Amino acid sequence: GVVATPGSLARWGYELFGGFVLSDASLGEMTDFQGEWYGLGVMDLSSDYGTLAIGHEGESSVTTCCSVIRLVALPEEGVVIAVQARSASLYFKNADEAVAEKESLGADRFRLQGTVVGKPKADDTATVFKVQYRGVNVTVRHTGSEPALLSR
Repeated sequence: GVVATPGSLARWGYELFGGFVLSDASLGEMTDFQGEWYGLGVMDLSSDYGTLAIGHEGESSVTTCCSVIRLVALPEEGVVIAVQARSASLYFKNADEAVAEKESLGADRFRLQGTVVGKPKADDTATVFKVQYRGVNVTVRHTGSEPALLSR
């Protein structure tokens, strides 16, 4: 783990992605996503920002700092963003993250992010549909009122 303030995290992003820590060749290799979303320790977050965006995100214990941490460099704009958000009781997980973290999530409540694929089907007790993100499908069985996303 990393212990940092938002300011020191932003400074680290500036130093790392600004070419002060690694050689140009190493930085280029680290950020060569080869058509995927993950490079060598960094993520291609461009789809979230509408411009070239590289960085990393994660979570930490609420007792040590924050529940959500994100470091993003926008090289074409010359901007580095560092976010540390304290304990949200309900947070988003991309479908691929939810599958990867299934065991640690347990019965925790969270919102699932992705694209609904196929047509939702309702039975007597639930609405069942699939959500996809980064090629990973998750079957959702939603009980209660119809999700706003699916209502017309």
